[in-house]
Amino acid sequence: MVVADIRDEQARAVAAECAALGPVALGARVDVAEEASTRALAEAAIERFGRIDVLVNNAAIYYDLDRTENTLAYFNRVLSVNLTGAWLMSRAVERFMKRQRKGKIIHQSSTAAYLGNVGMVDTDDPEKPMPPFHYSVAKIGVAGLTKYMAGALGPWGINVNAIAPGVTMTEAARARGPDRHRRLPRLRRLRPDDGSSAGGRRRHDHAGIATRDLVSGRGGGREFRPVKEGLRRAAAGKSWRGRLSGA
Repeated sequence: MVVADIRDEQARAVAAECAALGPVALGARVDVAEEASTRALAEAAIERFGRIDVLVNNAAIYYDLDRTENTLAYFNRVLSVNLTGAWLMSRAVERFMKRQRKGKIIHQSSTAAYLGNVGMVDTDDPEKPMPPFHYSVAKIGVAGLTKYMAGALGPWGINVNAIAPGVTMTEAARARGPDRHRRLPRLRRLRPDDGSSAGGRRRHDHAGIATRDLVSGRGGGREFRPVKEGLRRAAAGKSWRGRLSGA
């Protein structure tokens, strides 16, 4: 197991926690917005373990997301981590998984990509720019990236799927305002282990037929999921075009 983060000390601390539970773990620094950094991480994983079986693209600017910043520079910064970072990390491990003719890539999208809720719109000041949607734009890009990567890497035996959770009560979400999250309709608020269990189901060998799949969990309300007929056709070895359907 490799745990990587731009915050080197935190990555190594999490790796130590994992190692205490049994698996061999390597903590390392990576900046997913820098191609050289992603390639160096993949090389380090190969050097230590000899192969790469699963990639989970979970890096994102969220904890310190500035919802008032609407400059081009900040838009590019958010997309460079939340969207381009997933592409660069996938490219970094691609050749190793192709050599194995086996691998699983799991992207982290979000239901924020589909809500389309911008709140109250000010129609008094035409000079005022529209609010920033950087996070949501990046996450819907991740969903598109999943679809096309699955088509390109599937023939190599590489499954590509995405998880699109709703508000999950991580430390970052709590820091962004617990009162705001309490107003959201939920059967219950999601916990971090809800997302990890969904990802776990997609990294095991028995998930070999699942690809181009967007799994959503919002604890109630509207969800998006692959059409069941498509999964039946995939299980039967027939070709199909992945779609998203409202539940």
